[in-house]
Amino acid sequence: MSSRKARGCETIGGSRPVRVEGEGTLVVEATTPIVGQELRIRADELLEVFADAPGGVRADRLRVVVARGMIRSP
Repeated sequence: MSSRKARGCETIGGSRPVRVEGEGTLVVEATTPIVGQELRIRADELLEVFADAPGGVRADRLRVVVARGMIRSP
């Protein structure tokens, strides 16, 4: 795994993909505002990481929803 993807995986630990909306917007739940901010800053990189993950989703845009305490196990 490249170091870029490893760094992306660290952030993903505080988030989870929820759904793809419309024309390719990936909606992601973040556990805290700071995780949400990091996701937004690194949106392009993280879209690649989510797409390459097992069961991943390809999308063109990232929308972050901060849902403190709402992330559920799959």
